Amino acid sequence: MPFSTPKPVIVIVDPLGGSARAHNPTMPHIFFDDAAVTRGDAVFETLLVSAGKPVGLSAHLQRFSNSCVALGLPNPQQEQWITATEIAVAQFNQQATTDARCTWTLSRGRAATGQPTGWVTVTAIPAAQLTAREQGVKVLTACRGYTIDRGDDAAPWQLAAVKSVNYQAAMAAVRWAQDNGADDVIFTSSDGLLQEATTAALLVVQGKTLLTPKPDRHILPSTTIGALFDYAPSQGYTVQYKKIKKKDVLKADSVWLVSAVRMAARVRSIDGEKLAKPDNPGAIPALVAQALAAAAVVVDERAAHRLDSPVQRPAGKAFDAHADIDAAVGAAGLLGEHGNANGDGAAQSTGTAKTGGKSQDSAGREEKSKDKKHRKRK
Repeated sequence: MPFSTPKPVIVIVDPLGGSARAHNPTMPHIFFDDAAVTRGDAVFETLLVSAGKPVGLSAHLQRFSNSCVALGLPNPQQEQWITATEIAVAQFNQQATTDARCTWTLSRGRAATGQPTGWVTVTAIPAAQLTAREQGVKVLTACRGYTIDRGDDAAPWQLAAVKSVNYQAAMAAVRWAQDNGADDVIFTSSDGLLQEATTAALLVVQGKTLLTPKPDRHILPSTTIGALFDYAPSQGYTVQYKKIKKKDVLKADSVWLVSAVRMAARVRSIDGEKLAKPDNPGAIPALVAQALAAAAVVVDERAAHRLDSPVQRPAGKAFDAHADIDAAVGAAGLLGEHGNANGDGAAQSTGTAKTGGKSQDSAGREEKSKDKKHRKRK
């Protein structure tokens, strides 16, 4: 049977009203005057969903909140976004047991209303990111145009440490790299310090020491690096935030780009110069996977909900944001071929969720039709 890509799942979040409702992914949900579209004035977070559960939820919530504060957006209600994530992940899990990408977006909203807008999506992981995990990447360096040593007052308008949807410079850098035979860019300061890739953090391995640039106003704090640096010392590694130059990369044992969904992709070359291949190329990806597993959070299994009905958390139902690793996913769930904690890889239906033997869409149309007839009789 041919593989079918799972359909996207969208859950609309009302940042002020506190509701979260599933939305039909075939219907539009962003208005023409939304600031996310007209100005790029919105923030987002991207999480890995593995074994049917979001990974590193607490760290992503904190960074999401920090980005909102930096842009003067309403501080997100954590319970509301957790609920929306539960709904979206549960609906995606009905289609597939594979790993997925969950994205939160909070916009300044419509010009017409002045009210913020928000939504959560869960989609299949792009093939390019899976390829990068397996084959590694070639990178070029590109200068951002300011000096790190000037401190946090340098180019404060850049807001590189804010995860905003205004990614045109990063996407232009990727296109430039691809036009020149590479896959990605590592940004540098004007004084030659390596910072980060377009959508990933930089990790340099030297023996049993893990090095990464220290996050500041110009480098986005990486939730994956945070999880890795919390976990790696228990496995005998030393971790260090350090100023890194290209010469440090050229003599390293291995160099990696790490992010929540891509996880770990080995840097094979930088500016056309080949980098060393580690003796055990699977060690760092395994370490990152184990670190993310330790940060995984259990999301309750939930039944599918009508696409057009708002959903609230049942009264008194608590969400355990500190479930231990055994109750979460475990390293095997992230390392296996299938994102299934039980290891059975059992595929679920990829069709439209059924309601009483009928699709949700058709059931909804019949219900609306009956309602119209009822009103006419009145």
